[in-house]
This record gives sequence, C-alpha cells and structure tokens, in this order.
Amino acid sequence: MSLRPPLAAPTLSISAEFQNRFVRDAHILVAEGYSRLAPETLAKKSEEAISGAIVQHAEDWLAEPSTPVWTQHYFIKPEVPERLSPHEGKRRPRIDIYVESSALRPRPRFAFEAKRLYRRDSIASYVGTDGLGAFLDGTYVPDVLAAAMVAFVQNPQFAACVDQVRDKVDEDRARYGVARWGSIWTSEMLDARLGPTWITRHTRHLGTRIDIYHSFLRCHGPAPVVRRKVP
Repeated sequence: MSLRPPLAAPTLSISAEFQNRFVRDAHILVAEGYSRLAPETLAKKSEEAISGAIVQHAEDWLAEPSTPVWTQHYFIKPEVPERLSPHEGKRRPRIDIYVESSALRPRPRFAFEAKRLYRRDSIASYVGTDGLGAFLDGTYVPDVLAAAMVAFVQNPQFAACVDQVRDKVDEDRARYGVARWGSIWTSEMLDARLGPTWITRHTRHLGTRIDIYHSFLRCHGPAPVVRRKVP
C-alpha cells in the first residue's frame, strides 16, 4: 500500500546528459567507499553498518586534497529521512545512502536503498515493499527519474542472486511496472569496482516513470572450495 498521496510527474527538470553523469557520479562515490572495505569482514554486518562504512569512506575521499575537481558539488550521507514523506519524526522512511549535488537548483538527489542478501527470503525482501517496492509506491524519492538498489551479498551461495532478482520481477511484471514483453533489464559498467550494474525501467503505481540501478556487492569471504573424492 502506498504511503504517499497522488503526485504529479517528477518535478526536477534536468538534461539527459546531466542526469546520466549524475547517476554515474553517485555510483562512483559508493564505489570509492566500498573499495576501502574488506568484503570478508562484512558477512555479519547489518545494512546500516555497511552503508555507514561506505558513506564514511566516501566522505573521507571527498575531503582528500587530490580528489577530482568534479566532486566539489557532491555530498553523500547515510540514513537521510525522505523529505517528501507525509510522516513525521521517527516514522519518516530513511534513505540508506543519499547523494546530493549543489550544481543545480533545486538540488538533484540520488537514493540508494540497501538490502542484505544472506538467507532464503532475502530476495523477496529485496523486491518487496521495503525494498524495490518503496520506490514504486512513492515512499522513496517520488519526484526523481532514477534511483538505486544495492545488495550486500553476504552468503557465497547467493552467486546467482542477480538471476533470482530478475526472475522475481519477471514473474509479476504488472506489479513491478515493467514492460509486458522482452527483457526487463540491461547492464552497464558504471564503475568496475561495483561490477555490472543492472537497470530496470518501471512505471510507478501512480503512473510516473523511474529507472532503478541494481548493484550486487560481495560482502563475504571467498566461497569454500568443494573437493570431490577420487573414487
């Protein structure tokens, strides 16, 4: 069920060129933070702990004197309350990783919703009302054209999680507002440190459009080697 009243089309009007660069830059910030973590130490961490560590390291990178000039307009924060939510105080939904640019007015913003993939019901949570569904029903950033899901893959047995997420959305295209026919997503390498990023294009429940960028980050040690017994 949607937490928001009916909303008009996204209000932030920016060029396609700026939008594409903004999305890529937001992923670069997350990649900078993630690349400074040791994946094998993250297997038991909470979403908040991993997101917070990514943001902290990205902020440290932004503060370095050698950081590229283009970063001067960027800000990254963890656990930011959704400003357009009808709820107040602690009831306001929070964005796990929030990137904002001061290059334009109103300021463009980009949201990453994080989910741990570590047990059998994790995929359902990823695409459910507190994950992907929160972008589709307008709970998160209802006025933007693009946002992201980031999966913290904490179980080495979840090597096929990309296919599992795709299959879940494909099974109920109407629910997720994707095209009735054809492939539901494409891949793009926004930053090699994140691996391939998968893009799904949706119609929200209220009729507006949004592109979702999916990244799957290893947050565990190497998979155990299974040795077959020689007969």
